[in-house]
Amino acid sequence: MWKVFQLSVKGQEVVEKAQTAWTAAQERVEKFLGADDAAAVLRIGDRLQDLSL
Repeated sequence: MWKVFQLSVKGQEVVEKAQTAWTAAQERVEKFLGADDAAAVLRIGDRLQDLSL
């Protein structure tokens, strides 16, 4: 059985601000590193998530 949750208006505002900040950060990294290197960082991050320590 699934429970349904809904964010409050304030919670929705927090998520929207976080999404805006995340997008801006990604754009800054891509501008700094260039598209190829920024994509490489994301690929490396994905691979590291699969690493069992």
